[in-house]
Amino acid sequence: MKKSLLSLCLVFCIVTIVNSQTTFSWRNDQNPTSGQWNVSNYWWNGSNAALPGGSEILFLDGSVGTTMTNDLPSTIRFKIIFGSTNSPAARSINGTTTNTFYEYGSTWPRIDNQSTLTHTINFPFNASTNSGFNMELMASSGPLVFGGAINNNGRTIQVYGNNSVTSNSRYVTLTGVVSGSGILNVSQNGIAQLNGSHTYTGQTQIDNGEMWITSNGNISSSSSIYVGNGGQAANVCKFWL
Repeated sequence: MKKSLLSLCLVFCIVTIVNSQTTFSWRNDQNPTSGQWNVSNYWWNGSNAALPGGSEILFLDGSVGTTMTNDLPSTIRFKIIFGSTNSPAARSINGTTTNTFYEYGSTWPRIDNQSTLTHTINFPFNASTNSGFNMELMASSGPLVFGGAINNNGRTIQVYGNNSVTSNSRYVTLTGVVSGSGILNVSQNGIAQLNGSHTYTGQTQIDNGEMWITSNGNISSSSSIYVGNGGQAANVCKFWL
């Protein structure tokens, strides 16, 4: 009986550790005018100034160091969240090294804009190759622009709105080339704007929301397009050329 209780305790502790994750917040009190991510004093992990080692939640808010460079030693990412507090300013994150977004526990990786301002990510990134996990791009309150190449690695790239109503002030613009055999899916009243010459070959699905292919955009001829793929009568789906 004692052995069983000990085993249960160990399992519980392991599960608890796996399902928690550290948030690193951008420090506005350090006035990081360079915007370089590879400076430990520019980050706060809840108790200390420290450098993100990979797979954490990176929380960016405030109005300091808005032109940024992702030069972290680790290229493993989990979540990037743009906050709406402390007088937020629009951010542009540059970099040339490809990052890979991995799930953590049972949670999908995500980039989320919770402010009303437009934030731009110009560094290239890959989705996880692990089956069963997708990559989420979420314009909760404002636009997200992606200027770097995105390799979906056979996974689904999910473009979300805020699950209320479709709004032209909340959209995801994909200017960098999206490649890979995976799917591009629009749901939760999201808007996806395709500006680049995308080469992904998986399906293009508009479940609930809108997809715009601009005058500078196109998708591979081998990608089948499904409008209203979710099959719910209340869903509004639009495909704009």
